[in-house]
Amino acid sequence: MAKSKLSFIRAVRGLLTRVVGAIVLVGLLGGRSEEARAYGGSALSCPPYQEPVIDLNIVNKPLRYDLTRDVLSIEALAVGRNGGLAAGARQLPVGLTTSRLQFQSSMEIKMTAFPGDPLLCGQVARATMTLGLENTTVYVGREFPQGSCAYGEILAHEHRHVQADRELVDAYRPVLFQAVRSALIAQGRFRAGSRETAQVAAKRVMDAAADDVLRRMEVDRSRRHGAIDTLAEYQRVSYVCNGEVARVVTPVLRGRESRGRPKGF
Repeated sequence: MAKSKLSFIRAVRGLLTRVVGAIVLVGLLGGRSEEARAYGGSALSCPPYQEPVIDLNIVNKPLRYDLTRDVLSIEALAVGRNGGLAAGARQLPVGLTTSRLQFQSSMEIKMTAFPGDPLLCGQVARATMTLGLENTTVYVGREFPQGSCAYGEILAHEHRHVQADRELVDAYRPVLFQAVRSALIAQGRFRAGSRETAQVAAKRVMDAAADDVLRRMEVDRSRRHGAIDTLAEYQRVSYVCNGEVARVVTPVLRGRESRGRPKGF
């Protein structure tokens, strides 16, 4: 069975959705108010810092099953998705789990403008993030009928990959939360010549913190799934149920070797 494939930011950049949301501009227009006089217009004179509100939501989409593919089709899917297989490998996946990591973020930046001061005072007021798994699909070769012993063993193995992905997201939720929180607090108040400049500065800080955590998730994810996809586990599933899986896979491998792979596979 092939290692489940979870596409992360570095593997498939397009899967990462980043949205920088509303920027709230608090303008003190007209004559200088008492607040404006108190803070003046120097680079160090901004309203007191308030720690941003940070929301991090976990969203895992419902699990889907595809029982329509044969084992060769599942192999092609695994090879195409970097699922731990190389074309021509002397192994054949009878099940596969695929999923995508979804990360979205938005922020609200409070900007304060004082008459006569060309620079704006800014600070992040709220950061909202969503982390979770989407398009999680479990494939089981159609050669193994539902209700058969082999089908149950393959499905149980793939469900371990599903659970590993979910545990990964749960484990990194507090890590991601604290990383972004610490980065935004470290940024604190800042001065900017425009709302657009402020947006870029705040987004850069938030993205850097989130990207670092996502990279660590990718490394940890490989470790967790590697602990599932061991040689001993492959051998167990192959020969459990009186060797049902081996009886299906062995002739397919032999037939493929005797006729050779299609050109370009």
